[in-house]
Amino acid sequence: MESSKNVIHLIAGGTAGTTGAVLTCPLEVVKTRLQSSVSSFVQVNVHAALRLLPSQQVVTLSTHSGPLSVEAESVLTHAKPGQPTHGLIRCLRHIIKTEGIRGLFKGLGPTLVGVAPSRAIYFGAYANSKQMLNGVITPETHFVHLCSAIAAGVSAATCTNPIWFVKTRLQLDQKIEGKLTCRECVRRIYRENGLRGFYKGISASYFGVSETVIHLVIYETIKSYLQQYKHSATQASHDRLSAGASSFSPSSSPQLSSSSSSATNSAVSPHVHAKTTDKSGGESDSSSFTLASAKDAFLASDYLKFMLAGACSKTFATCLCYPHEVARTRLREEGSRYNSFFQTLYLVFKEEGRAGLYRGLSTQLIRQIPNTAIVMATYEAVVHLLMPDE
Repeated sequence: MESSKNVIHLIAGGTAGTTGAVLTCPLEVVKTRLQSSVSSFVQVNVHAALRLLPSQQVVTLSTHSGPLSVEAESVLTHAKPGQPTHGLIRCLRHIIKTEGIRGLFKGLGPTLVGVAPSRAIYFGAYANSKQMLNGVITPETHFVHLCSAIAAGVSAATCTNPIWFVKTRLQLDQKIEGKLTCRECVRRIYRENGLRGFYKGISASYFGVSETVIHLVIYETIKSYLQQYKHSATQASHDRLSAGASSFSPSSSPQLSSSSSSATNSAVSPHVHAKTTDKSGGESDSSSFTLASAKDAFLASDYLKFMLAGACSKTFATCLCYPHEVARTRLREEGSRYNSFFQTLYLVFKEEGRAGLYRGLSTQLIRQIPNTAIVMATYEAVVHLLMPDE
């Protein structure tokens, strides 16, 4: 039984992640390029590069004042990125104009390959960790959710970082002709840095686990509150129906037995004794009143609540922990001068200020809110449909 539950969580996590990734891929491409220091969406401080040591190779850059010949190595190594030059809509139009519609879906291949196992590993590890901790310490506490989220985040990041590294490289590729293929990207990374190259930026991913932790702790808290509220409202409705049914009993007829009263209540509410099974597999049966069976009671309004809970919790977590995403993208750039997580944060803050640490945040929020809502609602729906009644 436990193994079947694990499979259900794996299927639900993979399905949820794939659905959200496909629907929001264009926004993911824009966000990644805004975070990068080599994107065409970002102004380059060419004059700062020209003051540095020259290189043998000379290239021509397009600037606001016209073409300018500069040393390639100096620009790639020392040019300082400025502020983004385009908003979201202009970025989307620019990609379509220069790279076609397919440009909006760069990196989708690795995403489809990675999102299912990533989400499956994540939700599977989260469910298993929570189940194990619930049997050791006080169940369903914030500490349980915290530890489970950390274990899940680290597991997923470690197993799938090479896939996301390739995805980022593909999304940053802006060549119109001779575009970078997934196979060529993998070969280039391996040729330059070996297997270690595929794990560049994983330190930022580990720091990013804090975002996931905050997200899921808030989500579980909101979800628990909503479930308690629903149970209280249902119980109050049952009490009102019971009180209304008993008010029809004449005071002069003491012959009405408790069994007849029970029959009356059953006629009003035929599912008085139905049990409600929660997501963790436990049962709540304090008089166990439901208006329908456990599955029928899972209404569309429940999905909407889960979507709102997921979106709100993810928005707060993203705003709080966003700089790690900028650092991760910079670390994955080709020919990057960024070497470590903290060194990257320091350079970005020094050269671009606080705004540099939050580049692409608005696009991320626009993408993340619907993506998270889709993922959490799909996950809950698949678990609900596949989980057997107990």
